[in-house]
Amino acid sequence: MRKSQESKAVRQNSIYTSTSKRAVNLRRNPTLHFQIGLILALLTAIFLIEMRMPQKAILEPRMPDPVEEIFTIDQVQVEREVLKAQKFQKSKRPETSKVLDKDPKITDDLFMVDSPIDFMDPTDEPMVEPGMVDFIGKLDESEPETTIFSLVEQVPLFPGCEGLSDNRERRDCMSSKISKFVSKRFRTEKGEGLGLEGANRIFVTFKINAEGKVVDVVARGPHNKLEEEAKRVTSLLPDMIAGKQGGKNVEVLFSLPINFKIQE
Repeated sequence: MRKSQESKAVRQNSIYTSTSKRAVNLRRNPTLHFQIGLILALLTAIFLIEMRMPQKAILEPRMPDPVEEIFTIDQVQVEREVLKAQKFQKSKRPETSKVLDKDPKITDDLFMVDSPIDFMDPTDEPMVEPGMVDFIGKLDESEPETTIFSLVEQVPLFPGCEGLSDNRERRDCMSSKISKFVSKRFRTEKGEGLGLEGANRIFVTFKINAEGKVVDVVARGPHNKLEEEAKRVTSLLPDMIAGKQGGKNVEVLFSLPINFKIQE
């Protein structure tokens, strides 16, 4: 009887042990299966990504085409010329011309203030359109109410010329000062790429009003960029002591031809 009880207990114990091991195996198997599945999924994803990514082609550097000849433009130069004063004969002023409240006394010693800054050879022909030389006359006709003095007793004084009393010395001093001023500040690179060559003239007119300020700057030349640059430089001229006629400050018209030379 005792042996049968022990045998029965052994069978129950073995059954319990196998049952617990099976339960343990059942708990472990899902985790193992999940890990294996996850690894397989990752490997599959990596494989698919590698299959879909295009391979970059190795490009050989392209050598530039050989240049047969390189054309360059040398630095442009602004030529200059000494101021010129031209003596005019006394002419009868039209009665309709308004000059001052009191007409000044005109003598034979009065000069026209015409100040070209142009050092081009007088025998050279300007490379501009016809009719540009007569531009001052057209300006006078378009502004009949503006008082312009071609003949002045005292020309305007440029800064640095105040110690000169003679009219001719004042004109020469102004010519030298304006020449240096324009040549130093004219941006010669503005003439590049415009299709221009050789000597090109830009005709500039401006007025020094009764307050000594530079006003009404007008320029005409072979290209609008050169005209704009000439106007810009001329407008930078400093204030001056105004010209005088009959003891009163008057407005004076100036002509400023600029010779813009492009050398190849």
